[in-house]
Formats: sequence, structure tokens, C-alpha cells
Amino acid sequence: MTERKRTTEKKKNVDIVSRMTVIGIVAVVILIVGVTVLALILGGKDKKNDKPSEVETPTDIEEMASSGEYERAMAVVKYVDTNTGKLMVYDIEALKTITLVMDSSIDIKNEYGTDIALSQINVGDMIETKYDIKTLKPENVRITAVTWQRRDVSNMVVDQENRTIRIGNEVYTYTEELVTFKDGSPFAITDLSPADEAIVKGYKNQVWSIIVINGHGTITLINHESFIGGQIEVGKKISKLVEAEMTMPISAGVYDVVVSKDNMSPYVSQVMVEEGQNITLDLSTAQPKVGTVEFVLSQENVKIYIDDVLLQSNEPSMLSFGNYRIRAEKENFETWEGNLILNQAYLRFRIDLERKASFLFIQEPAGAEAYLDAAFIGVIPTSTPYTPGNHTITLRRTGYVTASFSFSWEDDGKDKNLVLPELVPLEPSTPGNE
Repeated sequence: MTERKRTTEKKKNVDIVSRMTVIGIVAVVILIVGVTVLALILGGKDKKNDKPSEVETPTDIEEMASSGEYERAMAVVKYVDTNTGKLMVYDIEALKTITLVMDSSIDIKNEYGTDIALSQINVGDMIETKYDIKTLKPENVRITAVTWQRRDVSNMVVDQENRTIRIGNEVYTYTEELVTFKDGSPFAITDLSPADEAIVKGYKNQVWSIIVINGHGTITLINHESFIGGQIEVGKKISKLVEAEMTMPISAGVYDVVVSKDNMSPYVSQVMVEEGQNITLDLSTAQPKVGTVEFVLSQENVKIYIDDVLLQSNEPSMLSFGNYRIRAEKENFETWEGNLILNQAYLRFRIDLERKASFLFIQEPAGAEAYLDAAFIGVIPTSTPYTPGNHTITLRRTGYVTASFSFSWEDDGKDKNLVLPELVPLEPSTPGNE
């Protein structure tokens, strides 16, 4: 073989080796990239919630030797990562955040002492634990039973300035470490609505977690002017005064809605309130309640006024349900005023006027005692009310002959003025005669 051929063959061998090396390197790179992508995809599937930015996951923590020194903590769970075995909690007594390192050897129990898995611990749970201060690996983790829990809580009132939360008649405090969670994500306490339903957990007089289990939507009333001042009832627990601007936050769910007012036929509807959605109820089709009023009058030709408007006829009148001011007038009779409440289909309303008093004025004879039907009315000049009909007036005076006069007065409503004859003096020879 010539020297030229040997050189050429040697170059070919080198080229083949170089190509194989490059191909091998490319294959290794592709394999590494593929494994990395697969790990990222699989790694995100088992997480209970988005990982907080402050969680640190040191790679060598498992290799650390135990310090043999332990601390106990009562804490609220802020984050659970079942994939990496990290449990972030806030120690409510030491006031610090701890990321516990979990594995299958750790004893985990619920508040009843039953064994549970890490995946059964939820954000917002209150736990007790004993952990190694160096490795942060706990000996045990237990959902505590010494804290309190309230379920299906709504109508919470948050005072951000004083950092208090009122639940019913109780007032609790909270800190910036309060855990608030809804639909798998944290939310700001400012976004909590009284209509939200939540599980609330705390210790003593402090709230440590609010987990919203049922959010809220809203119900808005339009064209409801006739119902202002009435009531709106949503379900069996919510009842509010109807106002000019009416939008109500309501827990998500299906409700019977009743809008009512005394003089209106009730507006009734069933609605499904969805979280974050608004339901608009148009009340323009609602009709007033109506009834018939028959005025039963003891006198004829009486003028009836309803809310200062003259009723043109005394025939039965149709009115909307409600309260009305009634006035009845007739000459020579006292004006009658009163209230009428119409809340039924037919109402008979009775009015009996009182006649104005007619007066009897007796001018003469001055100084005599006057009696009307044997009842003393005064010394002349005097006056007294009288009624129409037949009457007897008697005059008496010491030293004078008693005199009586009969009268018949018609029902004309007029006053009577009488000037009666002077009494006759008694004669000296006549025995005393009053």
C-alpha cells in the first residue's frame, strides 16, 4: 500500500470518529432536554396549590444529619406541595414561617387521631408539630383540636383599620399572616364579601384562616319604584328594605325571591345566582293590589274626600291597597276625619256624622232662673245647646209668679233667640208662690 493511500484511509477513519462523537453529543443533549421537560410536566400535576415565591427547597436538606434539637409549634398551613414533600406553615406562637420537610416516615394524623396522608392536609388547617430545628423534618404532624373552627360562616364584617373581623356578635383580630383562600388561590381580605360563605379557623380571639367555600354574585332590581320602602326576601334568611338603588351581594345558589309592599301584588321569581355574575330583576310588570270601598253613611248628601280629593259619587270606589286619609263634611254637622286601611278585596266603611250643636239664647226677662225641660240652664240672660223637638221652658224668680212656655223646634240647625214676657209680681195677699 502506498503512503498516499495510507494517509487517505487514515483521514477517513478520523472523519468517521468525529461524526460519531458529534452524533453522540447531540443525542445526549436531546435526552437531557426530554427528561427535563417530562419532569416539569409531571412535577406540576401533584401540587395542591401554586407554590409561593418565598418557599425555598434546598437540594441537600435530606442529606443533613439530625441536630437532635426539636421545637414544638402550633401553626396555620400556608402551602402544601405533595410532589416535593414541602409543608409551609406559620408558627402562630413563635411568629415565624417554617417550611417542613415531609416524607412517608412522618406520623400524620387528623384531629380525631386517624392516620392521614400529606395530601389530606389543606391550606388553612391548624396543626401542631414537633420538628428538628436543623433539618426541619418533623417527628409528627397533627391537625390540632385545640383551635376553633366555624363552618358555613357568612355576613362577616371586616374592619381593616383595626384589623378585626366581626362574626355574629363576636369580634376577632387578625394579622397580615391571615390565610385567605378561594378556588385554589389566595385572595385579598378586601375582596371578602358578607355574602361569601367560608370555613373560619382560629385560636383564642384571633382568626388565622378564611377558606371561602361558596362565593357570591349579585341581584339588582330595576323599575321597582312602586316597591321602594317595601321588603325583598331572598331565600329564607335574607330580608332587606327596598331602596332606590338596589344591588345585593348574594351567596351563589338557587333562591326564591319575593319583593313585596302593602299596596302592590308581590313580585315572585326563582333565580340561580352564580359566583361573579349579576342577576337583574325587572319589576315593571308588577301590578298594584286593588280593592273596592263602599262608604256607608248615616246621613244623606255627605261630601267624601279621599286624600283631599272630592269623591264624585258615593257609589263603591275601586282603590289600590294602602292607607288613605278620609274626610266627610255636611252643613250643620261636625267634620269627620279618619284613616282608611284597604288590604282586602271589599271593604264597607261606615261614617256617622255628629250634628253641630244648636244653641238657645234667652235674653229676657233678666234675672229670672231659666229651666229647659225642668233642667236648670242659668240665670237670664243665658244660653244652652238644644235639640229639635218639643220643649218646655220654665221661668222662676222670688216674688214673681212662675211661668212656663212650650216650644216646638224644627231640625233646621239654626240657633234660637228668645225674648220672653216679664214675670208677674206676686200680690201681697197671695201666699208665697215661686
